[in-house]
Amino acid sequence: MHPTELPRSVLLPLRLLLMGSCASPCAGVTVWIAGSQGGSIDSSAHWSSGLPGSNQTGMLSGEDQATIQQHDDLDGFSIEFVGRSHVKSNSHVRASSATVTLSEAAEVDIKGDLSLGDDWNTGTSHVRVEDAASLRIGQDLVVGDLARGAMIIEGGLVDVDRDMEIAGGWGGIGSEVQADGGMLRVGGDLFVGETITGSLTVDGGIVVASNDLVIGKGSSTAGSYVVLDAGSIQASSITVGNQSTATYSQTGGVCTTGGTIKVGASSSAGNSSLTLTGGTLEGGALEVGHGNAAHFSQSGGSSHFHGSVTFGVQNGYHSTFHLSGGSFSTDGNLGLNTSTVSILSGGQARIGGNVVVDSWGTSLQLSGADLNVAGNLVTSQGAGVVQTQGAARITGDVRMGSGYSTYQLLGGSLAVGGTLTNQGDASRFEWRSGGTLAAFESGGTIHASGAFVGGPGAVLDLNQELEVLSISGTLILDGLVIDGYDLQLGSRVTQAIETGTITLIAANAIAGTSVSLLGFSSDIGRQIQAGEVFDAASEAVWWFDVSSDSVDLFWSVPSGVVPEPGPPMLLAFAAPFLLRRRR
Repeated sequence: MHPTELPRSVLLPLRLLLMGSCASPCAGVTVWIAGSQGGSIDSSAHWSSGLPGSNQTGMLSGEDQATIQQHDDLDGFSIEFVGRSHVKSNSHVRASSATVTLSEAAEVDIKGDLSLGDDWNTGTSHVRVEDAASLRIGQDLVVGDLARGAMIIEGGLVDVDRDMEIAGGWGGIGSEVQADGGMLRVGGDLFVGETITGSLTVDGGIVVASNDLVIGKGSSTAGSYVVLDAGSIQASSITVGNQSTATYSQTGGVCTTGGTIKVGASSSAGNSSLTLTGGTLEGGALEVGHGNAAHFSQSGGSSHFHGSVTFGVQNGYHSTFHLSGGSFSTDGNLGLNTSTVSILSGGQARIGGNVVVDSWGTSLQLSGADLNVAGNLVTSQGAGVVQTQGAARITGDVRMGSGYSTYQLLGGSLAVGGTLTNQGDASRFEWRSGGTLAAFESGGTIHASGAFVGGPGAVLDLNQELEVLSISGTLILDGLVIDGYDLQLGSRVTQAIETGTITLIAANAIAGTSVSLLGFSSDIGRQIQAGEVFDAASEAVWWFDVSSDSVDLFWSVPSGVVPEPGPPMLLAFAAPFLLRRRR
């Protein structure tokens, strides 16, 4: 083993041995000389070269034991606890401009509070816990009170019985805790930015709060943040921005809570944000924007909520939901309120309940993500959905409420298991520019109610004969594309001449005749124009026609025509053509 790899409890005696020829106490180190008999850590008689301070580091090693008395402070101390040394205190402990390190199997047991940065106008107080060392605090831990505090946990255990405050006092601005390993366990609440701005970074450690994790608790804590890169965070609930703007960012690891995750919990916490780029986030419910705008963004990883997800709570105007990657899911409803803008540009979103797009200015923009909804999708007055890419599968209904409520299907695909409904004269379903309407299940009927326009470039995707678009209302054909399937006419011949009709669209009324046909094929025969003359005794043919209430496919096959060898003939009509209206 190289000397630099030796534990501190071995290195210290070696160092002192090498310095044994010093005429005076060795510079830079003062050693605990009371051994395991213990004594007050604040008594210079128990140290080989006086009290630890800025010019010398105090060392307790081996089985050394010491006590911190009621009025003893660690002000200005630089001290290391190594080996199996043990320090205890039956009262509160304060430290200002102090540097304390616990490593190997050292133990520090404090029955009261521990306050780092306890005096004004002093330097940062540092605590580092490594290896299998433990720091136990019987009451509260304050990292940064009247001066800045910092704690690094690289191993071992920091155990706090009650609350933990990061930046708990006015002088503790910028106080921070970094958990790179080991465990931080808090028996009460964990406040990141309790009075002034503070931060928590987790990069491999385990952080557990029995009660709540609150980021940006007080009104002067703007800029407080939590970062989870690796490891885990667990709390009974999580608030990002209580009375001030705060942020939570996760690139990896696991964050779980059985309670609600609130982002921007008050009007004074506007623009608080939660960003997920990797890892796993799991919560009971999600509420974004209480009385002011707040933001949820996910570009990777997995998020799941057992309850409902609500944006724009209590007039949280202009909150945002942006999903560009990863997996987002909730067992409950997704509520978008008060001018919330939701952009689903990538990834997958699964909603176990309903999606409600509510109130003027609220929008759901589907531009690449896959959206699966187990319930209904409902838009209310002045709200709407714009779909330009991606796939939406709605098990229940899609309802456009009265008063300028819209669903614009401009691209991607929409499959509806229930009924697609325009509920008011001012509401509308805009179907054009490559937007595809498809059956929810193979062979199913697409039900619609109200007035609809199959505009230029709109696509009706039919994959087999039983699939049909059925509208209780009016359909205007204005450039609709019907994407079809293999008719397999050769298998339909059972007598001399077999004829039949397949209804593609049925409506109360159909206006216009502009339809473009794509993808229909058959193993025998050819497609002809409606009204074209053919020899029924020798030719297998099919054609399309538009009536006042339906779009139908007609076919005629004589028994003497058999399929030719080779692949089926595919007829695709890319350019729109006008179908003659059947009288």
